[in-house]
Amino acid sequence: MSTTRQLELTWNPETATEDREIGQRKAADRNRETLELARQVAFELAQQNGEVNADDVVWQLVKHHGMDVHCLGNAAGSLFSKKSVWEWTGKFHRSKRTHARGNMLRIWRLKRKTQNQHERQS
Repeated sequence: MSTTRQLELTWNPETATEDREIGQRKAADRNRETLELARQVAFELAQQNGEVNADDVVWQLVKHHGMDVHCLGNAAGSLFSKKSVWEWTGKFHRSKRTHARGNMLRIWRLKRKTQNQHERQS
């Protein structure tokens, strides 16, 4: 295979995005129950604190639900994927989980529309 063709195949932003979304769906499907619980925990934390990240959620899953720190696995990439619920704050936080090696985590908040709808249902 030519170098040019190889670069076209390995440096394609559309394919990379598609592959990421496919991978997230597969991981989410394999870990559906844990992911749904994690999303519920994330929602509650965001209501209480205004902002939340993946470390916050995993901490709660371990502390209050007796789960392993690796319980979400690759499904963690789908934790805040519902764009109708979450918006990125524009801020990052370095993970404090040892195995995450200080990777950068986005900090999320609930969209105002989501907060208002939930308040009306309560």
